Amino acid sequence: MRKLFKNKEKKHLKIHIYEWDIDVYVPENEEQRYIKAAENVSQKIEAYMDIYVRQQYVPQKSYMEILLMTLLDIAVTSTEKERVLGFNKFWRRINNIIKNK
Repeated sequence: MRKLFKNKEKKHLKIHIYEWDIDVYVPENEEQRYIKAAENVSQKIEAYMDIYVRQQYVPQKSYMEILLMTLLDIAVTSTEKERVLGFNKFWRRINNIIKNK
């Protein structure tokens, strides 16, 4: 299995996401990052379950819909962070140009 990772040390980790235990191989020293991410995903799934499955008067959603909504939520948040970071990099470059003149 290690050959697949091209000489990068990977560590086996069992993480819990919502109701599932998942075996993953993560880079050395990145375990906490993956555990935090799993907790974040679990919290988002739990929130959508509270809204769309456990409420009596709301149209019920399937597991697949809940998972897709969670995935979309995470993707939108991720792309927004990338946009903000890119915008900040742009302004840092402009400030560096102005300072160096």
